[in-house]
Amino acid sequence: MYTKLVFALVVVSLAGVLAVPVDTAQAHGGEGLTFTSTTTGGRIADVDYAESSIHAGTIGRFDFGLFADETRQKQITFTDIWVRITEKDGSRVGNTLFAGAVAKQEFGGNGFSYMFPKGGTYTLDLRYNDASKGDFGETVGEAEFELNVLRSSDESTFKFRMEFWVGLLAGLLGATISILPLILRNKKA
Repeated sequence: MYTKLVFALVVVSLAGVLAVPVDTAQAHGGEGLTFTSTTTGGRIADVDYAESSIHAGTIGRFDFGLFADETRQKQITFTDIWVRITEKDGSRVGNTLFAGAVAKQEFGGNGFSYMFPKGGTYTLDLRYNDASKGDFGETVGEAEFELNVLRSSDESTFKFRMEFWVGLLAGLLGATISILPLILRNKKA
């Protein structure tokens, strides 16, 4: 009798774990942000972010431009941008989350999509390069931006995710298995 009960509990527990749905993806849009900085030589570095605010856990797109004038009509020639994103964590340098080159596109925007892991303060460092100048190319502009990333709703609230249900079911199963010898011993007595 008790063995059938334990077997039924194990089957129900496994079915419950397999029935928990996974997260779904959501899309949203809106007006974007623009970050501007004047580089050495009076050039204007522009960074456009697709959304109106930066939220952790949400993918957003950065697009980069470099201009010779305030009106942003005369673009500076560059072949790629070295991008580094660091999280301010109290250390002198910070925790580097991304570092890499972004090639200038023939058509469309010059950028990439990125998702910040958690809310906080980050630094976006840019170095615009022109590989056609000199043997190893030449830096034609540099800029640094401080980004305030808002916490995601997941960081602030507890959600009954799959990890919770698996832990709960594993705990119940472990408790049932550990109590089973006591129940069987009391039945024999």
